[in-house]
Amino acid sequence: MLARAGELPEELLLAPLQYCEIETWVSFALTCKLFSRWFEDRIFWISALKSTRHLRPIACPFHHDLSKCSLEELQEIGRRTMRLERNWSLPQPKMVGPVRSIPLDRQYLDAIFQVPGTQLYLMHSRSEERLYCIDASKKDSEEEGGQRSRLIAGPMLGAPRILDVSPGQDDVGMYSMGLLLGDWDQTATAIVIASLEYGLGEGKDEVKLSYRFRHPLEVGPGYWAIFMTRELVGVMVNPARTPEDQLEILAYNIASRKQTVIQTDIAVPRGETVRSGTSIYDDDLFFLVECSSDSRLYRCPRSLLPTDDKLDHSKIQLFKDADEQHCVRTLWGSQGGVVESYTEGALSADPYYGVPAVSIHRHVLQLDEDEMAVEDGPAREPMRSRMEVRFWTSSKEEPTKKFTTDEGPFQLELEDSATDDKATLIPHSSSYVRGIVQDTATVGGAAAGAWVLMLIPPSGRMAAMILDVGGGEVSPNTILSLVRFNKASKECTTHTLELPDVISMSDVYGLTIDDNCGQISLLDTQGAMHIVSYA
Repeated sequence: MLARAGELPEELLLAPLQYCEIETWVSFALTCKLFSRWFEDRIFWISALKSTRHLRPIACPFHHDLSKCSLEELQEIGRRTMRLERNWSLPQPKMVGPVRSIPLDRQYLDAIFQVPGTQLYLMHSRSEERLYCIDASKKDSEEEGGQRSRLIAGPMLGAPRILDVSPGQDDVGMYSMGLLLGDWDQTATAIVIASLEYGLGEGKDEVKLSYRFRHPLEVGPGYWAIFMTRELVGVMVNPARTPEDQLEILAYNIASRKQTVIQTDIAVPRGETVRSGTSIYDDDLFFLVECSSDSRLYRCPRSLLPTDDKLDHSKIQLFKDADEQHCVRTLWGSQGGVVESYTEGALSADPYYGVPAVSIHRHVLQLDEDEMAVEDGPAREPMRSRMEVRFWTSSKEEPTKKFTTDEGPFQLELEDSATDDKATLIPHSSSYVRGIVQDTATVGGAAAGAWVLMLIPPSGRMAAMILDVGGGEVSPNTILSLVRFNKASKECTTHTLELPDVISMSDVYGLTIDDNCGQISLLDTQGAMHIVSYA
């Protein structure tokens, strides 16, 4: 005799949902009156949110202890998580609630990172060569002269420039990021790990800013593409900055401070259309070189890196035959109407959600007849330009090892298939997005912005870009574009975010994105930070 649903144990009924996102949990609970009682059950919400957090960020910090939340708090986290997903799935996501415009004490602060799921920001002042922490949730406090202050930690000695940043490391009560510090002339001077500890003190509202690691760099070589894990930190090195040079990988064990130099036979990537970056996946180091016609992905095995499980960290390691043994090359076929292609950036993310690398490209197209009538100049370049975002995921998840696909605007032809014990990363392309990334060099007449106005959140599941879509210098037309990646379906979607009229996008020189709480923060030349919520 078959048992009725109401006669089955709740553990058995909910077991299939352990691999589903919160929307499926809620839909299941809505199927009948018997199940709807779960909406008043803390265990139901805790289980639904934990299940979702394995698949995508939810509306709280990653390590937030859900078991300590009240029923009302759990329901609010669930509602915000679902509301954000519905909103960001729209072609034109709408703002939720009023924009919060926060006056800052200092003009031209650069945002280094926002701790996901919080209102804490690490900021850098180029003029003062200092790092600060800002808590945007704090209420304004009047000080001498009527200035309002939100600086709650710092200043901490930094450098004139921060040349590169690693993906953030999210731990309980602490968020860390590797920084490549440099002088005004862009010469790298040191590798540091900046850590922000929060939730300290009796009131759980104190914050501490410090360096967990700091090491000066030798003058002369070129350094870029910083990477970091819980065990090590390092950069790519061009030893003598000559075309004939071959790359080196400089890595430090964080605990022992011991250095390892990995000598390779990889040629130094050069040219205006070339960008490169590093990512960590399955404990291996990946070095991505993006060119206009192909992508080369080198995999440096964990065995060469100075990890904690090695009693003796070798000072010199050799990584040879890289092109033949450790490189997967993706050829990008020609596309009709494309005149030129440029690589705008190779970015890295936390590998937890399976997207450790994202690259952004610009393609210049032939003009249509109606566009030909536009006078050549600032207005025409955005008309001809299209942005493309590539999300890189593990080859272990691909059904085939070698393939050709019509995915995105290019034909992909993957050479040198990955084997079961030699995983690589596979690109998935978005459709074209019209426009060109807004240049921060002349924003509002200010000094050149420190960062290009495109970035990815720690999850790597989306890319945000402030794009000039035409209009020229007199009446610039600027949008905030979001390109999202669905890891399950391997599909990319593009969205234009609603923005308030109070924000002059032509004055924006910096931004952050938090896909936990669904917030975009924009820094402008008037000394304000505008926080726009979509959840």
